[in-house]
Amino acid sequence: FIDLAIKRRQYTNSLKMTKQEVKDEYKQQEGNPEIKAKIRQMMLKNATNKMMQEIPKANVVVTNPTHYAVALKFDEEHPVPVVVAKGTDYLAIRIKGIAR
Repeated sequence: FIDLAIKRRQYTNSLKMTKQEVKDEYKQQEGNPEIKAKIRQMMLKNATNKMMQEIPKANVVVTNPTHYAVALKFDEEHPVPVVVAKGTDYLAIRIKGIAR
């Protein structure tokens, strides 16, 4: 009976993956985390650049003195204003600079 318990434990332990195997499987299924971070960074940069190009089309930029800026465009087709760009801190300063 004791031999059966020992053999069962050895068998279940042999089925478990090592930490390195878990890491390798994650990289294989999800992709390399460094590459995913780089792709995310590039997508954010592209979105920011596109947003900055839309600022001259805005009719008004609403800001508080230092931290926030929101560029709005009023259109006759839509009954509500459309947010063209928004940002905080450094991005808010860039939005205000482009709007001037």
